[in-house]
Amino acid sequence: MKTILALFGTAFLSLGTVGNLAVAAPGEMNDADSSQIEILESQDVSCVAQSGFCLTPGARTTIAAPSPASVSHGLHMGADSPPRFSRTVNLASRTDQTYIDDSVPWTIDINAMLRHRALAGNAVFLISDAKDQTNHSSREVTGVFQGKIPAGEKLSARLTLSPVDGFHSGRIYNVRIVQLVRGKEVVLTEGPVQLL
Repeated sequence: MKTILALFGTAFLSLGTVGNLAVAAPGEMNDADSSQIEILESQDVSCVAQSGFCLTPGARTTIAAPSPASVSHGLHMGADSPPRFSRTVNLASRTDQTYIDDSVPWTIDINAMLRHRALAGNAVFLISDAKDQTNHSSREVTGVFQGKIPAGEKLSARLTLSPVDGFHSGRIYNVRIVQLVRGKEVVLTEGPVQLL
């Protein structure tokens, strides 16, 4: 299901800052109900891809896929191709005829060096279809998740992206992590991911 600018605007109107905290009003984007985002203890970022925005599989049902040297979705997919992830089933029970249904999500860990130091408090994870980003004014997103993050220059989180929530195989998505600080949207980090 696509979430459009109205949801995005409503979520950010409810955000504010108190001292050095980025917070959201109660009842708005309740992160206690969100199983799509889990904030992890920050780890050192060992990759240099995507300016410190590093993605790795976050569960046994998600595997990293090699990058092709071809053109896909109108984007060049060579050395600058986004990290790619496939879904799989438990390897112990896997057969060649195994069908992966929509109940199996992609689980991806993010380890990032942030562009701007994060404040302790809420951050909003905006996931949008890269194909829909040709019109930058639309701000249409596929998923909006919220999580409480610690202050710092690094961030580690686990995203669970499910077909049930509107994420589809064969698409490239842009993941943008933001905070609202003194009424201004601050992009902490962002980068692409391709789901296979």
